[in-house]
Formats: sequence, structure tokens, C-alpha cells
Amino acid sequence: MSALTTAKQLKILLEGVEYNITGDFEKTEITGLCSDSRKVQPGNMFAALKGLSVDGHNYLDQAVAAGCSALLVNQGWQEYAPGAEDWPRVAIVEVTDTKTALGNVAANYYDHPDRQLTVIGVTGTNGKTTTTFLVESMLKACGRRPGVIGTVNYRYNDKNNKHIEMEAPFTTPESPTLFALLRTMADENITDVVMEVSSHALAQSRLTGLGFDIGVFTNLSRDHLDFHTDMHHYFTSKKLLFTDYIKPGGRIVIVLDVAADQAMDNSAASCESNNWSKQMHAELLSLFQTREDSPLMITCGMSRDCDIHPHDFTIDINGISSDITTPAWTMSLTTPLVGEFNLRNILCAIGIGVAHGEMPGCMKNGLEDVKTIPGRLERVGLEKTTAACPAVFIDYAHTPDALENVLTALLKLKPKRLVCVFGCGGDRDRGKRVLMGQIAGELCDVVLATSDNPRSESPDMILAQIEEGLCSSGLKKVSAPETLIRQEGKGYDILVNRHVAVSTAIRFAKPDDVVLISGKGHENYQINRKGTIFFDDRIEAEMQLQAKSGAPPAWKLEWVQQITGAQLLFPLEKSVTFKNISTDTRTIQAGDLFVALKGENFDGSNFCGKAIQKGASGLLINHVPGQSQPDMDFHQSTPVLLVPDTLAALGQLAGNLRRWNNDLRVLAITGSSGKTTVKEMVGAILSQSHAILKTEGNFNNLIGLPLTLFRLEPEHEIAVLEMGMNRPGEIARLTEIADPDVACIINVQEAHLEGLGDIWGVARAKNELFAGLKPESKVAVNLDDEIVSSLAAALGQEKIFFGCHPDALVRATNIQSLGENGMKFSLHIGTETRQVAIQGLGKHNVTNSLAAAAMAHGSGICIDEITSGLAAFRPHDKRARVEELPSGVRVLNDCYNANPASMLAALNTLVDLKKNRRAVAVLGDMLELGIKTDEAHTALGTAVQRLGIDFLAAFGNQAENMVTSARNAGMDPAAAKGFNSKKDLAFWLQKLVQEGKIESGDWFLVKGSRGMRMEEVLELLHNTNSIFKGAGN
Repeated sequence: MSALTTAKQLKILLEGVEYNITGDFEKTEITGLCSDSRKVQPGNMFAALKGLSVDGHNYLDQAVAAGCSALLVNQGWQEYAPGAEDWPRVAIVEVTDTKTALGNVAANYYDHPDRQLTVIGVTGTNGKTTTTFLVESMLKACGRRPGVIGTVNYRYNDKNNKHIEMEAPFTTPESPTLFALLRTMADENITDVVMEVSSHALAQSRLTGLGFDIGVFTNLSRDHLDFHTDMHHYFTSKKLLFTDYIKPGGRIVIVLDVAADQAMDNSAASCESNNWSKQMHAELLSLFQTREDSPLMITCGMSRDCDIHPHDFTIDINGISSDITTPAWTMSLTTPLVGEFNLRNILCAIGIGVAHGEMPGCMKNGLEDVKTIPGRLERVGLEKTTAACPAVFIDYAHTPDALENVLTALLKLKPKRLVCVFGCGGDRDRGKRVLMGQIAGELCDVVLATSDNPRSESPDMILAQIEEGLCSSGLKKVSAPETLIRQEGKGYDILVNRHVAVSTAIRFAKPDDVVLISGKGHENYQINRKGTIFFDDRIEAEMQLQAKSGAPPAWKLEWVQQITGAQLLFPLEKSVTFKNISTDTRTIQAGDLFVALKGENFDGSNFCGKAIQKGASGLLINHVPGQSQPDMDFHQSTPVLLVPDTLAALGQLAGNLRRWNNDLRVLAITGSSGKTTVKEMVGAILSQSHAILKTEGNFNNLIGLPLTLFRLEPEHEIAVLEMGMNRPGEIARLTEIADPDVACIINVQEAHLEGLGDIWGVARAKNELFAGLKPESKVAVNLDDEIVSSLAAALGQEKIFFGCHPDALVRATNIQSLGENGMKFSLHIGTETRQVAIQGLGKHNVTNSLAAAAMAHGSGICIDEITSGLAAFRPHDKRARVEELPSGVRVLNDCYNANPASMLAALNTLVDLKKNRRAVAVLGDMLELGIKTDEAHTALGTAVQRLGIDFLAAFGNQAENMVTSARNAGMDPAAAKGFNSKKDLAFWLQKLVQEGKIESGDWFLVKGSRGMRMEEVLELLHNTNSIFKGAGN
């Protein structure tokens, strides 16, 4: 029978259960079991389980409304369901304890799959996961077909030998899930199930109805005391596996290491000193000595008194070599696993093999096949690392005993120094934090205490408790851990950011040092009050080792999978490393990963074949491309990764790349206008003494910013990133990706109103930059912009105020126009003053200069370097640059983009430049203004006349609106003209020149939104002959 079982009569499910039932319902057909009322399907039995914070009896009405056929309830259920008399016909099965009853019901529903399997249950505080990995490999080598249920995942190979792997929400799942999984494994011809058994599952009766052929006890030390009242309750819960669940004639394996336990009793970890393994062994011997079907007990440990023990063993940085003795034979074994506790885990696995009846030869082969255990003193490295790299290990040790065992094992490898990065999880046993801090401080040379999974707790509070233990250990706190590590000193520091802690430890450690990254579990994420963020200790460590070894940046396939959650569509013969990330087959390089983006007018998946032809080493797609591409060639050497959203995946990859480059200082700039100019000014300042990466062209959106970050090189020290948007949420996502150290909203003006509604919509969207900053970031605030100032008022970050406002730290006085040569002003930063001349035209460029100066100041740049950088700035293409036409007419080319405020600034600049000369405003539509479109263009036409500009040439859908308003304001009708053809517009301008109305030395301003492409008018004016072909007025 499949786990997707057909309906069964209720009376069959209740066999072996003591119950009372209302009415004649025993022949009711049950189609499934459920303990979550939100997931109930018609025909299900709903089991009302009482948990620590939720009681399923409160949801009986919802389960009935969803169509369940039966309720499994505790006695007294009526007080939770006062309206039960109004329910439709439903079977109500009343029991003493629904948790216990549900186990038996699930076993009956899935036909007791454990009776077709050899079930091995492993319990203990530490060593469970490692033991299951070892036993899985050992059984495979002995010709068995094992499945595993554990902390990391649930896994097995199906009948066709396809590897099946499922996420593990619990180490030991709830009864319905557990028996469904066991049924599936049995149906797929699995012979043995190796299962981690948690104390929670035992205490909560999740295993009722299940029998174990072999039960294993690894050890017991302080953990889960947030759930168990004390160590005795914890011990008693573990003991249930052996007293209540071992099948008649079963086997028990106990890791019994008296010497190690006695040593532990004197350590900081043993606040309740006890030799728990010895106590377990003694109590079980006493319990079973009078039983005819008592299980056989096998002991394992370092002592020669144990049934299975080692002798003549060596343990070093490269692994373990040992002879291992059993009552029947001796085995010589070599493994790359490191540490004495891993030798104990191997002894335990051999004990299970002996209990299982396996031969030593296949056991040895299986054990030696295990090269690493995920997160269990796992050596992290790359295929190519240099002698400059330290040995780096990851271990999920999250208890005092586990941390002590791991650190002790590493000390025995005799490193020059032992550097430990660790933390403690939130919403868990608080008492162990001080103990773990003390252990780390006593055993390590350098400790970097950091955030783990804080969950709902404050990371600072957790770290304060850890620091209490560090202080008591005698280790001294330092303020510059990178200096400490580089200079081979000793001490500890608190680094809340786990990425910073990991990168600091690895980047500055010496080759003979050993670095341990510990505390966080197997999850590739961190949970905090804001939600869940991706974080994988292994990937973080590998990236830092890659950087330290001087290897060129590259992306391992496994990293891309972990970061994006991508599904690998086809199995690979070997792993792949990508040189870089690309979204464009026109520029893709051999070895790149091609990310197939999908937009309104394009679908990158249509170019997958071309990407492969040009040498792409992999594809990241959101749907499988059609077969219409004749050059498509999926094969095992080309990984194809499937994600729901390739744009989101692009950002995830870029965001992780930014975090891996922890030394990189990121400056983020947004605003309604001036972004590119400020970015270029900041670049001009910083590039004098730093290697910088900056946004190029229009690469300032959710596609462009990630692609900018993918251009990062090891020498880059600073990234200057421009952030644009036209919809809410886009700046928030860009901020999440870029993780800025210094941020600036230059201004808030009426732009992109089509997607944002009004100026307050613009303000909210721009404020996403401020809202997404980390606490240690700095903020450059424009005091001359009331909206920006109000947005920054509530920020707790350090603020650098700029503007002409007298209270600004960075401010300008004595502002003067230099005509075509730019502007000059006195720059004040605090008490220092310098004279500055810039080539940017108009007073708005003084404001841009102040924004750039404030950001540079926030990055530690002195006023003299800021002054020289601003002097070196040159206006960017199509942004207020002065040109000259063949006719001698001067042009203010500002046609890159436009909104109402930037239009007005450009008109004022034109007035300043023209002085007593004539001028023409050549204006294209301002786009994306929504309901403000007509009003804004009316105001623009009026402003042209009010400022005394002689002619208006308007182009676009709003041309007549601009012309009419200018005429209504008093402009000569013949001087204002609208066009729907750029050629006609250029023809009219040239006519003004020919008729002498515009002469050499007079001025044109050419400006409009990017979509209007107003530079095409200038191209026509530079090529006079083309104007007169087919043009007319």
C-alpha cells in the first residue's frame, strides 16, 4: 500500500486504542489523518493535539466545517465546542490522550510499515546525525537499502535508485507524517530506516505504535532545558526509547565512556554532574535482567572494558587512523573525519553494525566512504587553496558539552592558535549561554561571539549573556579583532553580524591556525525579528577561503542552488563552477551562468540555446524553454536550474556576493533628480585614493544593480551605487541587495507619479532606502529639502546634514556662477572651509556637490581630497553639458531625463548662461507623471515665459499644452511652437538661425524624459543637410 492510501474504516484505525465513540460511526470511511485544522480535507480524521502554545481542541469547529469525518479528542472536549449540537454528522472519538492514540491510529492507517523494515533509532544529545550518516553508508556497502529520517533531511533511494530528499521540519516528525514516510520507504523496497529520535518526540508520544529493532544511546549533556524541566526529565525522556519502543528480542547500543564522562563532570558544561551513559546502562541492565525477551546490550567507547573499543589510534588534522576491536574481530580503519568524538561516533556505528549482523569487511568499506558529515567538524575547503589559508571547520555544536568536545578535539590537533566563531540560538535554553561563553574562553585563543538564530530575542541580549561567560574565563576583550588575529594575539570580541565574524576570522587567521565556525544548525538561513534571511556558514567560509587564496571570483553550482533554492532539473556527472553571472547572450562569456530574465516584452529563456552555444556553463530559468530552439542541447554537463523568479534569484546572488565582500564599503544614492551626477561626483572624489566600482549607464534598477555588483574585483574597496525606481518596493529590494554603509536621498520631487500617485508616494518609495539600513550605516541628509529632512528625523543612524541651511555640517556659502565654466562656492565641513570650483552648471549642482561631499565625509575622506575630487568632476553625457552647433549656437545638452523640478532647474541654468543673449527652450514631454501630467506641463510652459526665454519648441503629446500655456502667459504666438516630428522641430530651429532670429552665441536648452530621446534633435542639428530633406512647417 502506498503512503497515499485509500480510505479505511474507522474501526480498523482504532484497533489497540481505548476509546469512546458517539453514535454508530465505526464503519465511517477515513481518507486521511490531520492535526492542523487549516489542512483538513473532506473525509479526514482531525486529531486535536495539545501543544505548548496551541491546543487543537480550540479548532474543532473549523475542522468540522472543512468536512472532516471524525474527530479524535481528549476527555472534556465539550468545553471547547459549545455549538457541537449543530455540527453535521461526524464521529467523535474520545480518548485519554490524543497524542498517544494518534500514533496507534497512524500505525493502523499505514499498515504498520515498521514491521516490514529494520528500524534503528538513535537518541542522545550529540552524535545522532553523524551516526546516522555513518550507518547509512555502512549499510549501503553491505548491500542494504537504507533510508534516513533525521535533522538534516529525510532521504532514501526509490525502486529506480533515484535519490529522494525531503526537507525535515522536525528531527522526528509527527505520527501521521512519520508513518506515511515509513510506508513510502517500505513500498520503495527500503530495507532499513536509520532514524534520529529526539527527546521532544519521546516526551510527546510521537512514536507510539512504532517498534525499533535497534536502539542507540550516544550520550547526554545539557540541552533543551527550555522544554525539559531539568536534566533528570531529559534523561527519563531519552530512556523511553529503550523501555517502551524496542521490539522483543531487539538490540541496544550504548556509548559508554567512563573516562570521558568523569572529565566532563569537572568541566563548565556539567552544571548537573552525572555519568548519564553509565546510569542509562545500569538502569537498563536492572530493568531487563528479569525479562525473557530482554534486548542484547552492546557497549562502545574508548575504554578497553567496552565491547567495542579502539587501540593504537592517531588523530590529527587529516583525520583518524585506528584499530578497532570487537569480541569477534579487529578492524583497521582510516577516515578523514577529525576528532576523538568522531572516533566515538565510528565506534557507535560499528556497534550498530554488529547488532545488525553485518560483516567487518563491508562495514569498513562503508565507514571509509564517508569523507565528511555536514556540519559535524566538517572541514571546509576548495579544490585549490594556498598555504596562506588556515584549516577551517564547521560544527553545529549548540550545547556546552558539544562545544567543549569539538574544541577539545581541535586542540589535540595542536594548532598554533584556535579561533572560534560561535553564538547561541534565541528562544532556547538561556542557561547554557554563559556556560558556552566560559568554555570557549577557556579553550580558545581568539573568540568572536556572534549572532546565531536570534529568533524573537534581541541578539545583543543573547551576546551579553555569552560575554558574561567569556569574561569569567579570563580572556580579555579587544576592540579590533582583525588586528588581534593578524598579530597572533589572544582575546575576544562581540561581532553581532555573523558574516562579519566569519570573514574576520578567516581573512586574518594565519596558516597554522585552526578556525572553528560553530553554533548555527544545518539551516541555510537565520531567523530574527524581521523574518528569515539566507545564511549558510559553509558558503560563507568557502567564499572567504577563495578570496584569501587569491583565486579569481567564481560561483560553485552548490552555492547557486543554496542561495536561490533552485531545483537541479537533470543529474550531473560532476560539479560545475561558474566564472560569472550573465543575463545577455550578446556579452556572455564562456563559463558564465546564464540567468534567463523575463519581462513584458522579452523572455530570456528563448535564448538558452544561444547561451549554451556561446559557452555558458549553466542555465538559471523560471520555466523550461520550448522545443522550438533547434540549438538547445540539454545534457548532463550543463546544469539547468529552475527557480520561480529569475529576477529575484539574480538579486539573491548579488546580495550574497556583496555580503561576502565584507571589506567593500557601499555608498547608495537615490533621489528624484541628480542621482547620476552625485554618483559621478562621489566617484571622482573617492577614486583619487581608492579602487572603486560604480554604476554605469542606466544600471540602477533590479537588473542593473546586481549586474553592477557582478563586476566586483578583489581590488575594489568601495562601490558607489545608484538606485532608481518607478514602483513601490523596488528601492527596498535594492537596499536589501546592496546593504549600504552610507546612504543619501538627494531630494524628493514629483517624478514617476504614474506608479507612485503623488509626491508623498514618491517620498514613501524613496524612504525605503533609509528604512532598510543597518544600525551602523551613515545617512547623508539634505537639510534644504523638507521632505527628506522629515524622513530622516526618526532614524537612529548617524546623520551627516548637508545643504545651504546654516545648521548643515556640510554646507555652501558665497555661491557664484562661472557661466559656461560652472559654479564656485565656499565649502564648509564642520569648522574647515575650502574654495571649490566645479564644472557642473547651475545652483542645483552645488546641492549635488554637497551631497557628494557629505557621503565622502561619511566615508572618512578629508576636505582637501573632497575639494580636489569635485574639481576633477566632469558632467556626464546628456547631463547639463555645453556643446556648440556648426552655426555657433551654444547648446545646454540636458536631455538624459526630466521631471518638473529638474526642468525648472535647467531653465534657470539657461537664464544664467544666456545673460543678454537670446535663448530657445527645446523641451520634450515629462513622462510618468500620471494625473499630474497636464498640470505639470502647463506650469512648465508658463515658466518658460516667466523666466524671459525667447522661444519655446515643444515636442510630444504635451507639446500643445506647453505652447498654449506659454502663449497665455504672454509669449509671442510665433515664438512658441509645438511639434510631433523631431525633424520638423529641427527644421524650425534651423530656420530661426537662417532668419537671424537666433545667432552665433545664442543658446538652446534641449531637455526631456529619457523616453523622448531628445538627443536625436541635436543629431539633426549637427547634420544640417538631413533637416531639409522632407521637412516643413
